[in-house]
Amino acid sequence: MSMVRAGTPEERARKHMEDRAALLVHVALFVVGNIAVWVIDAVTGGGIQWAYWTTIGWSIAIVVHAGVYFLLYGKGNDQRYQRYLAEERAKDSGSAQDE
Repeated sequence: MSMVRAGTPEERARKHMEDRAALLVHVALFVVGNIAVWVIDAVTGGGIQWAYWTTIGWSIAIVVHAGVYFLLYGKGNDQRYQRYLAEERAKDSGSAQDE
């Protein structure tokens, strides 16, 4: 993951909103999909407990997706970015003075 901020503030805000919408769609599909899976499981008699495995696998995917989203946009991310940027600028100005 790159900490480089490309584009205008408007482009970054649009990307943030698109990523948020994608996460919300994923969660909505997870809920609807799992309701369907469990209804089918109940109607067909269950058997090998396949609904559990579907729910577990999809839950892992949701956790990863949410983790990536909050890593990119979570509280404190902007402060970390500003601190890192200041450190990098300090390194650059220090190496420019050495020349």
